[in-house]
Amino acid sequence: MAATKEAILAKEHEPGLDVTIFFLDLRAFGKDFDRYCDRAKNQLGVHFVRSFISRTYEMPDTRNLRVMYADGNVKQTEDEFDMIVLSLGLEPSASLQEQAQRMGVVLNRWGFAETSELCPLDTSRPGVFVGGAFQEPKDIPDTVMQASAAAARAMALLAPARGTRVRTKTYPPQRDIADEPPRIGVFICHCGSNIASVVDVERVVKRTRDLLACRRRRNQHLHLCRRYANSYQGPDPCAPAKSRGRRLVYATNSRADLRDTLRDAGLNPYLLEMANIRDQCSWVHSGEPGRATDKAVDLVRMAVAARPA
Repeated sequence: MAATKEAILAKEHEPGLDVTIFFLDLRAFGKDFDRYCDRAKNQLGVHFVRSFISRTYEMPDTRNLRVMYADGNVKQTEDEFDMIVLSLGLEPSASLQEQAQRMGVVLNRWGFAETSELCPLDTSRPGVFVGGAFQEPKDIPDTVMQASAAAARAMALLAPARGTRVRTKTYPPQRDIADEPPRIGVFICHCGSNIASVVDVERVVKRTRDLLACRRRRNQHLHLCRRYANSYQGPDPCAPAKSRGRRLVYATNSRADLRDTLRDAGLNPYLLEMANIRDQCSWVHSGEPGRATDKAVDLVRMAVAARPA
């Protein structure tokens, strides 16, 4: 499944890429996983070859790699590739085992946290809960669901102390813009490859700039969503809100904490309109970049129109 996911991502980001997955046994456990493999095969053209690889070697003239294998009909076959990626099984690292030992958590024979079927979140140590790949290999949705449940279990233990250390967040005085001339600032996010791999962001920027030009408003595009990751070391996340725009339009993903950013910058949070061009464009129209771009332009245009002049 990990190899299939990497193949799909590679195909989506590099159209025309030829990808082949060699396997002994296809381990797609569950209907949704099986559909995922079918999508890779039928929609994206990923080749799945049931085989046993006996040898790989480099071609002296092209420096490409040649694979010798026995296919499903036990026929000796050779294919040449630009790159070979080894897809290895997931096993716990030595550091994870050391950490489990320090915490006093018992591991099973495979090196993952020991849990029971009736209490899948509980480790051998009371008050220590497990989530995701510490218990066994898991996909993202199952990991998120289990992590949420583990957090709920931990919060239940902390219920007696709830609210005893809460600090009220303070915001700067809100800027009075009642007598200032209206000015709309539009900020369009690339979102790494999540948006820009499908939506032509530069085209959206140009169309939006043309839309705002007659009203003496301005347009920018940047990475908005990454500014809220703890590890992100970038410009001030309040920079868009601190700009000269008095009515703001953020064209980005479904993150809901952008209004709080306006309050940090001393602006009324309800002067913001959101245009979700990731979930509603690039994700649902990944195979139609032209139409996804047109829809992104329309969403931005509607968000601009919704801001009071």
